[in-house]
Amino acid sequence: MVKPWKPIIGIENEFNQTAAAEFVHSCWHYSIYISAFYVITIFSIQRYMVDKPKYNLRIPLMFWSLLLAVFSIVGFIMTGLHHWPYLLVHGWKKSVCDAVIVYGQGGLWSFFFCLSKAPELIDTYFIVLRKQKLIFLHWYHHITVFMYCWYSYSYITNAQQWFITMNYFVHSIMYAYYALRASGIYRPPIWISMVITSLQLLQMIVGVWVNVYVFVNMTLDPSWYCDGKIEKSYSYVYLAFVMYASYFILFAEFFYSSYVNKKSAKRLPKPSGSNGKIEQNGIDGRNGFSNGGNPHLNGVVSNGGPTPLRMKRRIANGSS
Repeated sequence: MVKPWKPIIGIENEFNQTAAAEFVHSCWHYSIYISAFYVITIFSIQRYMVDKPKYNLRIPLMFWSLLLAVFSIVGFIMTGLHHWPYLLVHGWKKSVCDAVIVYGQGGLWSFFFCLSKAPELIDTYFIVLRKQKLIFLHWYHHITVFMYCWYSYSYITNAQQWFITMNYFVHSIMYAYYALRASGIYRPPIWISMVITSLQLLQMIVGVWVNVYVFVNMTLDPSWYCDGKIEKSYSYVYLAFVMYASYFILFAEFFYSSYVNKKSAKRLPKPSGSNGKIEQNGIDGRNGFSNGGNPHLNGVVSNGGPTPLRMKRRIANGSS
């Protein structure tokens, strides 16, 4: 039997998951209103900025990314202290069947995870104010994860502990990468962005597999779901499966267009009179990176002058 982990932060001793679930349940519909406001404002600002000079915002972007990186690192450690030892001792089935990170330390940081999806929307405002390219994957991922987390938290299913821990892990690496790029201190090589995108794709594959595994077992054996919430679990399995499947398709397309297809295009002859660069927002070359958890463009550009095309790959962030 896994020994209980002692909470590292004092408040975790008093965390009341039932009260937290009731709170989120009472106001989850606000996630719809906030998402609607978010979509309207980002596209309104984008339209407004068409004939306006872009904002630099490098320093605020660096601190914002650093804040999210630290939060994600701590969140991964706190939830991982419960999830991974339980997986190693009790196996795969128990890890998606028993509620391991719902209460105590893991429960508090699962609650924080749910709440964090609202402020993460701020990522997009950096994009539009810096006049970077805003892709569908970015804002679609933001609003769907946000609404799903707030909707499903009050009826949290055990499979979600996989989604939460994986997302914390990927975001801890991704946001640290963007904070470093925004600082201008060091330009990480392109292979790092490819690794992050690959981790995001792996996260989606695991997410799809977890949902398929739970659904198949619940369908074959109604008593299989041992948290006693089988009557509530079906709808969240359906929603989570649709989300993760759509994310996988969009991230795969993003990976292909950002890395595979660009490598093929570089081998083609350059058009006459072209210097081989892409014009966008008045700057040679693509000047944005996709950093969204969830898939976001973080609007990082080089210090003074165009960024070399080979450094202008985009990476998509990950949610879930």
